[in-house]
Amino acid sequence: MILTYPEAAGLVLEYAQRLAAEPRKTERVSLLEALQRVIAASIRADRDLPPFHRSTRDGYAVQSAALTSGNWVPVTGILRAGETPRSEPLESGTALGKIVLEGF
Repeated sequence: MILTYPEAAGLVLEYAQRLAAEPRKTERVSLLEALQRVIAASIRADRDLPPFHRSTRDGYAVQSAALTSGNWVPVTGILRAGETPRSEPLESGTALGKIVLEGF
């Protein structure tokens, strides 16, 4: 039997409400036993790490309107890790590459 979207959404909501009504139990387990479990309390660091603003992923900055045509978008510049981002906006129809690690 295939459910309609409203039927499936109703089942999920009903199940979520039942779970929310159940008392929550906590227990201490080793890190190796913690797989597939949910942490019971927030963990907060006592300092930022790294201690400066940085992105940990390579990627591209591009205006979403430039992607609607389906054409290639030229990369007109590269921003390497640690460099100050340029202050002027991207030229329409172009992209800016962000590189964190080179040579890998």
